[in-house]
Amino acid sequence: MEVEWKKDMHQSYLLLKKTGENSYCVNMLLNNDIKGLIRPEQQIVDNQCIFRYNVTSLPSVSHIIEKLCGGDLKKLLYDLMETLVEGKEYLLNEDDYVLEPEYMFYSVATKELRLCYLDGYHKQLRGQIRSFMEYLMGKISHKDKDNVLLVYGLHQISTREGCTFKDLVHHMDTYQREEKDELVREEARKGVEPDEGDCGGERDQDGYEGELDEGVEGMEDVEAAKDVTGDGVRKPIDQLWPALLVVVPIVAVVCMAGMGEWDWQKASCIVLVAALLEGYVAGKTGFWNVQKGSAKPLKDTPIREEPIREETTHEIQRDVYREDTYMDEEDDASFIQTEEEGLDESTVILTEEGEGERRYLLRPHATELYQDISVVEMPFFIGKLKTKADGVIDNKLISRYHAKIHKEGEEFYLTDLASTNGTFLNGERLGTNEKRKLYLDDEVGFANITYHFTTI
Repeated sequence: MEVEWKKDMHQSYLLLKKTGENSYCVNMLLNNDIKGLIRPEQQIVDNQCIFRYNVTSLPSVSHIIEKLCGGDLKKLLYDLMETLVEGKEYLLNEDDYVLEPEYMFYSVATKELRLCYLDGYHKQLRGQIRSFMEYLMGKISHKDKDNVLLVYGLHQISTREGCTFKDLVHHMDTYQREEKDELVREEARKGVEPDEGDCGGERDQDGYEGELDEGVEGMEDVEAAKDVTGDGVRKPIDQLWPALLVVVPIVAVVCMAGMGEWDWQKASCIVLVAALLEGYVAGKTGFWNVQKGSAKPLKDTPIREEPIREETTHEIQRDVYREDTYMDEEDDASFIQTEEEGLDESTVILTEEGEGERRYLLRPHATELYQDISVVEMPFFIGKLKTKADGVIDNKLISRYHAKIHKEGEEFYLTDLASTNGTFLNGERLGTNEKRKLYLDDEVGFANITYHFTTI
């Protein structure tokens, strides 16, 4: 596959040259807007067919993968499978999708994956997905367990003998369904009504839907049900006991006086016995615990047990992942504890005054308009997206993700991320998704805003 990048005014294009004759898939591709695919333009130059894909403001996945985590990365994988399924509806050859990270694109605005399809590419889909999963496994953070499990599962399936496209789609569907079910169960345990928008309005497989508000329906003893909350804890209706502690002895004394048998000694005994009896009954009913804020559950209260269910694929993979992880939670905790215990024994190296780790900066020419940008962690993303970019430039000419600075060994590189108004190095504009070596004191431009790459 011959690849060329081209800039035309404010548009960026990826040019893929194909060999051989066109199949029916070309007509499908040129005449339909297929979800997830970039619709190309066809050119014939010197009897060679060239497909031109408009990738304006679409950074490649290889350049933006470090910023995709959590739900964004998960959605990217869902989009990948949905695009492959959509292609089946148009009878596209599954081996003609280009799944190399450098030629897969991501829309920051819509958070959607965009793919290129090249008729005659003929690379086995299963092998491409396996390679892509291996690429992701080397890029994503191993703290992001959900995504690690998903990628790990897809990689396992793609390595099986006789794996088909349907197997991969089935795994994604199963994972998505189990994720929704797990969310419903979690909300049920917390006593929160599931959000149909998040869970697709599906009924939980364990039958939790509609049970949360039923309270103690089905209990045999209705009177006991009145005194019990949904989690089997006695309600504070026992607050009537303080009144009874006073009223009952008074009634007893009045009744005794009415019968003409008044005796202070007997009256005192009656009050004392009544108080002791009521105290005993109050203790048995959990009144004192309620007053202390730690109510006892009723021993005889029927407790609804969760139905036993089989372990899901998601959970099995989580167990496998935990077994394969070189440091489990206990080891991690002991490591932290050991590290803390040895803090007082650590040795600090004596250095000369002013010596230390170098700090790198992008220092603006227009210091009255823009501030210095400290280039700290690598890779370092520059853009106007305040929630994601590491170095934010608040200007409408700047793209959401405009450019990236990263290190390879001890060398710095500047990469354009398909920015609309361009990235410049010493006055020369970089090509779309182009990477160039960056040196200290180089002039770096983002649209019409220029900086010097320096150190302090």
